[in-house]
Amino acid sequence: MSTIRGIDVSDYQPNVNWKAVASSGISFAIIKSTEGATFKAEVFPKYWAETKANSLIRGAYHFFRANSSVQGQIDNFLKTVKLEEGDLPPVLDVESMDGVAAGTLLDRAGQWLEAVEKATGFRPIIYTYPGFWEALKTTRFSNYPLWIAHYTTAPTPLVPPGWKDWMFWQFTDTGSVSGVNGGTDINVFDPVAPGQVNTKVGKFQALLKLRGFDPGPIDGDFGNGTKAAVVALQKLKGLPQNGVGDLKTWVALLGQLTAVEGPGVQPGVTKLTDLLGTYRGTANQIEALRWLQQQISSTTLLEFARLWRNQTAPQTQPIHLVDVARYYQRLPNQIKSLEWLQQQLSSSVWQEFEKRWNAPTPAPTPTPAPTPPVPPTIPPVKLTNICYYYQKLPHQIAALQWLDDQLSPEVRAEFTRRWRQ
Repeated sequence: MSTIRGIDVSDYQPNVNWKAVASSGISFAIIKSTEGATFKAEVFPKYWAETKANSLIRGAYHFFRANSSVQGQIDNFLKTVKLEEGDLPPVLDVESMDGVAAGTLLDRAGQWLEAVEKATGFRPIIYTYPGFWEALKTTRFSNYPLWIAHYTTAPTPLVPPGWKDWMFWQFTDTGSVSGVNGGTDINVFDPVAPGQVNTKVGKFQALLKLRGFDPGPIDGDFGNGTKAAVVALQKLKGLPQNGVGDLKTWVALLGQLTAVEGPGVQPGVTKLTDLLGTYRGTANQIEALRWLQQQISSTTLLEFARLWRNQTAPQTQPIHLVDVARYYQRLPNQIKSLEWLQQQLSSSVWQEFEKRWNAPTPAPTPTPAPTPPVPPTIPPVKLTNICYYYQKLPHQIAALQWLDDQLSPEVRAEFTRRWRQ
């Protein structure tokens, strides 16, 4: 299956002849719609209509401004772009720090992604370039599809940490396309097809299963089961039944992910309250909770902390989901707060969390032979003194959280019993 080519444009490409673009072999176009809380691209309404009229798969991107109102940016995009079935998912262009810290940028981008996915039902795509994302030092959002900008002669682009593959690759900003004056950005999309074995096939299989078209094992191997699931999806959507994961088939999978459409599948989502009721402190459960915490904005976590603690005043003290799981007793306020938190999660975040939670627990590694203890260079501190001098300083909180992670469930339960006497 050959590579599919597309372009992306903004106000810098006026007077595009979309009929000529479509005739030149271009299959999709992604148009800048908005930027920040107020800017709207002048060309967007015209190009949005003309791309569809010329049978191009169309998409819209929002240029994120981290120092601008997040709610304003959400509203700006949703009021400007009206997605329809067959359109690409929303795109968030993240490539500018705008003078804020990395954590702040990630939290605010997360709010946009969650809100837009919840409002549209489409899982957004993240656009960025390797150097920028690597400087953020994060693997957050790697469960979202990636549109990577990397201008290189290498056969594949550099993918930032966390992602294993890409959906679109913008490989040049000086391309020549009929119907566009001057240089323009050119992108490629690689379909998945029977016989392929790679991580992109695995992601494709997971999306098929989420939509109710069972491909069999999610193993990254595009075999007969995967092909049969693809054909069933294509038949339902009125697409050519070629059994190939081409762009139109991917678009069908990425749109409206909250709806289960496959034959004979009953919709239903596992409840967070039920999952935490099975918490046993296994390595995969702890890792899943820590991963989930990184995906949630600080604003959402503080509101969750208020509900969990059954308080009326806004909270300033953060809450850790591992602690929530440890002390979950199905109290009414706990259930209410967890149900509220689950409603704030996008379907893509929930799907990844469930996968991590249910991952097989690795076999324990053999315990190495004990080594003679090394005399401490710093005199040990007593817990009674720690309580006396505790001032909620950052390093004190971090030290106590580390100590808490070292305790076995049995020791923690006995300590709790003695403390509450």
